[in-house]
Amino acid sequence: MASNALDELRLAKGKQEFEARMNEADEIRSEELEVQRRKIKKAKKKKRSCKIIIVGDSGTGKTCLISRFVYQIFDEMVTPLLLNCTLYPAFAS
Repeated sequence: MASNALDELRLAKGKQEFEARMNEADEIRSEELEVQRRKIKKAKKKKRSCKIIIVGDSGTGKTCLISRFVYQIFDEMVTPLLLNCTLYPAFAS
């Protein structure tokens, strides 16, 4: 009988410790989330925009350069945007 009561006390103490650790972890997570929210809010305030014109010969990587800067990806298999210049025949080679 005493062993059973002792086991119950150990179980209750373990449960309390577990709950305390979980609460501590929740507090840490909420603090980390708040830090991330502040960083995002600060970054949104600093957001700037500009217009850039990129000029170059066909197949020189203009589209790859833009996608790398804007989307942080680099696609080695990009198909050409214009195979022949039909809009401006004066520029056709």
